Amino acid sequence: LVSSSHRRLVDVVVAGLPPGSFAATVAGDEVARGKPHPEPYLTACGLLGVDPSRTVVVEDSPTGARSGEAAGCRVVVVPDRAPLPAGHPWVEVGSLTEVTLGWLRGLLGSDGAQHVEPGGAARGEDRGQHPDPG
Repeated sequence: LVSSSHRRLVDVVVAGLPPGSFAATVAGDEVARGKPHPEPYLTACGLLGVDPSRTVVVEDSPTGARSGEAAGCRVVVVPDRAPLPAGHPWVEVGSLTEVTLGWLRGLLGSDGAQHVEPGGAARGEDRGQHPDPG
């Protein structure tokens, strides 16, 4: 979990989740440069020991999406209140219910799944769902 919120708020939220929901958390007051700088996501990748290029960031704002992109991560955006810029390079979904682990793996090309082009909305078949036959 990478948040712009301070640690005291992040800890309250994480405490309400099932144990082990997040292997690492980075709070906004733990980095010198917050989003949209890449430092928050680079810090999280370092804590997890993962390469940013093999990481998918799920964000709800252009500022967070820019941070993930600058860190070298693949970015999925679930728009909230802030409008997304026209022609943005991120994959956009309407809801977190559209995101599955298999679909996220497909974004990285690790399982041969159909890939979503940057800036495009995810289609049902890209998420392992099949179009309505009727």
